[in-house]
Order: sequence, then C-alpha cells, then structure tokens
Amino acid sequence: MESFNVPEVDMMTVSKNSQYERESLLKFAPPVGLTNISYGSMYKVDSFYLECQKYRDQFRDPYNKLLRPKLFSTYRGKCGIKIDPELERLKRPAASHVESIPVVYPIEYGRQMDFDRGFQMQGRNSRDSPTSRRYPCVRVLGR
Repeated sequence: MESFNVPEVDMMTVSKNSQYERESLLKFAPPVGLTNISYGSMYKVDSFYLECQKYRDQFRDPYNKLLRPKLFSTYRGKCGIKIDPELERLKRPAASHVESIPVVYPIEYGRQMDFDRGFQMQGRNSRDSPTSRRYPCVRVLGR
C-alpha cells in the first residue's frame, strides 16, 4: 500500500479568505424599509453566525495560530438569558405511572362440560337461531 503525505492546511489564509466571502452575508438583505423585518435582530443573527464560523476556523487550526473570537471567550458558562420553563419541564425525566393489574375472576360455568359427547353447534345451524332469520328478531309485547 502506498503512503503519501497529506498537505496541511494553512488556516490563517483559509480563514481570511472565507471571512471575506462570509462578509457578503451581512449585505444579503439590504435595509429597504420593510416594516415586518427587524433589521437589528437580523444583523445580530448574521453576526453571531459569522462569529461561529470564526470559532470553527479556530477550532480547526492545527497550530493554534488563530485567536478565539471575543464572543466565545467572554461567556464561559450560563449567560443572563432566562430559560423557558417549558424547556425545564422537558429536561426532567418522564413521570412514570404504574397501572394496577386488573382483577380477573375465573369463569363459573353453570353446567358440567361434557367433552365426550362432542360439541353441538345448535345455535348456528338451527332454524330457530337469530342468524338464520332474514330480519332481526323483534319481539312484540302482547302477542
């Protein structure tokens, strides 16, 4: 099997070139005065994305030449953002509920089961059975 050297990347050059290309993201939606768009919050999201890309470049640098962005060096733990209470409920373990086992009593048969005689299927084959009639069996009182 052949072995060959893989050239290492110069992250300083790659980061500078990619930052130049990423800067066009800030100019993607020019402020034209639309009332349903919050340009301030859109700028915050875009600049946070650019900072994340800088952090990714710093993380990929094999020689640690790139500096960590200020946004990721100042906040080391929880910031002052109030956490949604629904998120806290979702983080809790699921509440388990054990259902009680239902009480099942044995069936009491009214007569002895005589298996030696065989099975009689009178209910299905008899002319007097309700399934043999064309119309449902309705008993009229008084007749």
